[in-house]
This record gives sequence, structure tokens and C-alpha cells, in this order.
Amino acid sequence: MESNIKAFKREDVGTNSTKKVRRSGLVPAVLYGVNYDSANIALDEREITKFVKAHGSGAKLTLDLDGTEEMAIIKNLQRDVIKGTILHIEFQHLSAGQAIKIALPVNFEGEDNFPKNTVLQKVAHELNIEALPKDLIDYITVDVSDMQVGDVLTVADLAAEKYSGIAFLDDPETTLASLMEAQLEIEEEPTEEDVEAAEGVEEEGAEPSTEENPED
Repeated sequence: MESNIKAFKREDVGTNSTKKVRRSGLVPAVLYGVNYDSANIALDEREITKFVKAHGSGAKLTLDLDGTEEMAIIKNLQRDVIKGTILHIEFQHLSAGQAIKIALPVNFEGEDNFPKNTVLQKVAHELNIEALPKDLIDYITVDVSDMQVGDVLTVADLAAEKYSGIAFLDDPETTLASLMEAQLEIEEEPTEEDVEAAEGVEEEGAEPSTEENPED
């Protein structure tokens, strides 16, 4: 479900203005796009933080910008390196009939069904796609529940009917994940040669005798 978030234009820009916006509990942002006049905007920090946590940093949303609804996606998000709070956002404006290229995160599901002696190697963490705004989704879901040991999933294995309207731009043979048997480390019993070699080392390292040599 697409979210609607309130935003408003801000005329003042610059460091001092940006700090003032943040002190007011808002996040400064910019909205730009093809055939769209860029605008400096601000959003409620709690509202946009909640949205990003639920949908991810590249999800589609509708900005209620001073009473006008504008479709957009988060193109870039800047966070405080210590607190993790959102400092600034770049929104890309979406036009209904214009396709957009974007990288979507990959979400794996169904791995709870695997035996304990197997390991799922997740190779792809995001995929490049192209789609119209109406077909955009938050992430690509990869179902791995039917995988057997030795299986490798690729972009070509993604169900076409599930992602109709979305064109995958990565090579069809790009690996998404592979299922392998866990490699268990087994301690081997020492061989007779190993024991003899160890005893030889001990003998070589033995302390010299403390018995005094007889005088000549």
C-alpha cells in the first residue's frame, strides 16, 4: 500500500536554515525530476522515519506537498553516522507514464525449512529494475523454500507472472543464492607416525642432565 506523507516547500536554504529546520523536528529534503522544477521541501521527522523503517529507503510514496499530491521515490538518504537519524533526503519525482530505473533490495524467504546441516549463501542483495511508477514495489522477494543442496537460483528463475510490469536489467544468469551442505570440521585421530614424531620432539627438547662430570 502506497503511503501519503505531508510535506511543505521551504524558501530559505543554507546551513543555518537547515539547522533551524532540524531543530523544529523536520527533515530537510529536495524533490527533483525530469520536466519537474526542483523544490526544497521539509517533512516531519517521525513520520518519514517510520515510513523508511517499514518500507525501506528506496520505496515509492506520495508527497502531499502544500495540498498537491506528487509521486516520488527516495533516491538518496543521508543519516547521522552516530545517532542514525535522517539528516537529508533526495526525492525523485515520478510521472505516471514515464518508466524509471532503480535498484531494489532483495528479500529472501523460506530458509527456515532447510535442514540444519545446510547453508544458504546469499549473493545478490539488490537488483536493478525498470518499471512504470504504478508497477514499482518496495523490494524483490526471492522464495528459496524449494531449494535442494547444490541448487543455484538466478535472476532467470524469478517468476515472470509475479513481477509483470517490471524489467530486470541484470544479466539473467546473475546468481541470487545457492544452497550448500555445511562443512563440518572433524578432528582426526593421531596416527602412529604422528605420535612417534611428537615423542621425537619431546626427546630433542629434553632438559640436559644436572649430574656433574667426574674430574679428570
